[in-house]
Amino acid sequence: MTDIRLNSDGDIWWENGLIDTVTGNEEILQRLQLALETGLGEWSFDTSVGIPYRASTESRAGNEALLEGAIRATCERILGVDSVRALELVRDPSLRHLTVNVDTVYGRVTVTR
Repeated sequence: MTDIRLNSDGDIWWENGLIDTVTGNEEILQRLQLALETGLGEWSFDTSVGIPYRASTESRAGNEALLEGAIRATCERILGVDSVRALELVRDPSLRHLTVNVDTVYGRVTVTR
């Protein structure tokens, strides 16, 4: 498979006036990054897509098991991902940030929301 390469801002990557592409492990890691950066309800075409980050970061108790399950399920739906080897959630309540580290057979993906 082939996908359009995105830069660190999520914009299309242009190389010498042409749209650049990604394939293989790099493509899978990019798809994982995009999936993990989408909060529940943010995608207007299908508001059921995404991960419930807001509920996790705004709640003091936070339901880590529910969030972990949602992240794991989201990653495993990505074509090419066989399994999630490790999942680490690092919560910073003062900044209302959550850092997610996911290790797959293709590499590590880190997202802070």
